[in-house]
Amino acid sequence: MNQANIYDHLNAEVWGYLALLCLQDANGSRMVQANQALKEMIKCDLKNAGLLEELADTLASLGKFELAETLYKKLLDNWQNDNLATANNVGTIHAKLAKVYHVQERLLDARMYYSEAMNYLEGETDRERIGVILADIGQGINNVESHSPN
Repeated sequence: MNQANIYDHLNAEVWGYLALLCLQDANGSRMVQANQALKEMIKCDLKNAGLLEELADTLASLGKFELAETLYKKLLDNWQNDNLATANNVGTIHAKLAKVYHVQERLLDARMYYSEAMNYLEGETDRERIGVILADIGQGINNVESHSPN
């Protein structure tokens, strides 16, 4: 991997795979290297949707929500600009981004992205699951608003 980077330091996929390897380090001791590789990958404008999604999923699972958010949004931007994704792909990424916001208790953002996911998801099971989540988020937002001073 390092050798590939030496030959083409502007190759976003090399940086992306290097970041993924560092993130998958079992004891997490390579997080600084992962962050450096992610910065370079973003600078080199990675277009590989599968790698972007895998990196974002890995970051979300590690609790690195800001980085995961950045990559999910990059993926959505790439798809919007290139019209390459199916509606269900776009819906899935909206739902994953919404989950990142939901975990962080950014309920308004979560609601917006879950609602957007509903516009794209094709599977009835996914749509029902997100409908339940949206109802819960709406309840949470109402509880916060009713407990906040006017």
